[in-house]
Formats: sequence, structure tokens, C-alpha cells
Amino acid sequence: MAALMGCGDPCPQVPLRLQQAPISLPWTAPDRPLTDIGVGDRTLPLLFDTGFPRTSLRASDAGGLDLGSLVLSIGEVRAGPLSAGLLLDSGLPGVLGSDVLHQLPLVFDARAQRTLVLAAFEPPRSAPAIAFADSGLCGLDEGRLSPLFVVRGEVEGSPVDFVLDSGSEATLVRREIFGGLAARPRLEGVLVASGFAGTFSAEATRARRIAVGEAEVVNAPVLSSPEADSELDRLSSISPIRREGLAKEQPPLGGFLGRSFLREFRVSLSEGRGALSERRLGLERFDSQDHFRRDFVGIGVITSESADPPGLRVAAFLSVSPAREAGVKLGDTISTVDGTPAQLAPYPLASPGSRVILGLRRGQQELQLSVEVRDLLPDP
Repeated sequence: MAALMGCGDPCPQVPLRLQQAPISLPWTAPDRPLTDIGVGDRTLPLLFDTGFPRTSLRASDAGGLDLGSLVLSIGEVRAGPLSAGLLLDSGLPGVLGSDVLHQLPLVFDARAQRTLVLAAFEPPRSAPAIAFADSGLCGLDEGRLSPLFVVRGEVEGSPVDFVLDSGSEATLVRREIFGGLAARPRLEGVLVASGFAGTFSAEATRARRIAVGEAEVVNAPVLSSPEADSELDRLSSISPIRREGLAKEQPPLGGFLGRSFLREFRVSLSEGRGALSERRLGLERFDSQDHFRRDFVGIGVITSESADPPGLRVAAFLSVSPAREAGVKLGDTISTVDGTPAQLAPYPLASPGSRVILGLRRGQQELQLSVEVRDLLPDP
């Protein structure tokens, strides 16, 4: 990431002009708040990421743009000029960070696959309070405020201050919280793409209950890694701004509350008297969960795209791997799944207990192996 400057006093906000009526922005990727945004003279896919302090672009997309003075078009909303950063090489698309998002009255709707931007904030109601932690990140040329959303939650009854992270597929918790969960199935070798540490390996299990206010999710997947702990330590050390709803003396931030929790709700960040005043987190549960599939159903491989031979090259195995048990080896290229080109195969490949036929290339050999699809991380 590009060099960042720290702030002492609160920095001025990114200039932003709201529209006169609500706008609806379609997601361009399944179950991810990724939206095409006007960035200078071009259009780029940006991930709406409340857990990332600063709007940042991939180096491959930033050529020819003045990162110190970008103007964004979010539908009819204009934001900027702002100073953008560069993402670490993590495979993430560009990120619309909390430097902009904290000013917007937003609603994330995973079922409709849309983000709503309202014309104004709504009166605060009896929803969980949002606090704001100062990320300490400012622009390269002039200071810009980059606060992070913080909410009080519980993991199996233990209180946790979470960074609300709409850009993360997973919910990550500190190692001591993760280690305190009773003996239960765990899965090692899960890859996480982040903007703060690139791609790293994490361990996963399921929490019997995660709750924020009256909203709760049972058997929710949670991940843990040293990289996430280090980022939480860094954020906790930067004299956070604490708002209502949190005690005066706070323990370190305990985790990132990601879409593995948020996807079960219509998530509103539109309640409050202003961007930083009496903000509330609205969580309206969907009546059914038909818009996403269960996590960690598969054959236990980590792959990368291969052009020659065409397919998906096996780069690693998860700690539970039916593919490895069936005889798949590192370096094999999966060319087909049940006769379909591997790049076009559905996810998950099939329901747990089903079998799929993998067409493999191993050097000059062409092989076929029958592999069972399993729930790799069953409920505790």
C-alpha cells in the first residue's frame, strides 16, 4: 500500500454531495457489494468495504489517474476530491473505503443484490449503537478522516467489539476468542484475501451463536489468523474515537464482523442524526436464506487458474480434503468436473454426499477420479 500519514486532530471529511432521491446500485458479483463506480475518467468495480479505512485502487487500474485528487461518481453521488491508496497484491478489486462510506446513509440488501444510498439520514431508532474508531489514516497531500464502524456483539455470550466489515466474506476473531470455543470441527488452510496483509492462511470453526443486539446467527463460521490479530492490534492502538454504546475503557478490538454474519440481514447504516452522530445499525432478518449457499462445502482444494493446460491447478489442500484422499496431487490441473470445463463448474460442485468426476492433467497423463463432495466444516 502507498505510504500513509497519521492524524493528530480529526481530519476534514472527504467532500461529498448527496443526491435528492434514493438510488439503487446493483451488485456486479454474487453476494458481494461490488459496484461499478465512476473513478475520474473511467468506470471501475469497487467493493463497498466499511472495514477498510481508505478508498484504494489496484495498481493495474490506477495508471494515468491522479491518486491525490480523485473524484468518484457513486450513482448520482459525487465524492472528492480525495486521496486514494494502492491495494496490496491480494486479488481484491478496488475498495470504496470508510473514508467515503461513513458519510453515506446506506442499506445493504444481500437478497436483492443491491446497495441503496438514501438522500438523507433517518431518525435513529432502538437499534445497536455504532461507535467510530479513528483508523489514523489520512491522505498523502491533505488530511482526510477515515473512521471505522465499531459495534458491540457477542460470541457465545462473551462480549466482543467488532469492526463492521461489509467487504469481508468471513467473520474473523482474535485467537484468544477463537481458542476459547469448545472442542469442535476445525478447518485449516483457508485462504483470506485482505487489503491489509495480502492473502493469508486462516483456521476456521463455527460459533454456536454470534449476536449483535437482538440479531443472532447460529453455527456461524469464524476464522482466526495472526495477520488478523496484528491488524486488530494496530487499529486498537491508534487512540480510537469512542461514541455512545461502548464503555469508556475498552478492550482491544476483538474481530471483523463480515458477510458470513451480515448476509442474513438487510443491513442499514442509514439511521442517525448525521455521519458521526447517534448512528445505529439496523439488522432486519430475511424470512428465508435462499440468496447464499452454505460455506465450506467442497472437495478441499485451493486452486489457481491455468492456461496451459487449461483448467484449475491444484495449489494446496485444506486440512480436510476428499480430493487428496481420492488421489489428487499438488500440481495436478483439474480440466473438467462431470464433463464441464472446470472454470465453469458451479459452486458448490454438488450437495454433500454426492460424488463428482474430476478430469485431471498430470504431466502428460490424463486421469479421471471420483471424489466425494463433503461439508468440510460441520456444525458443532
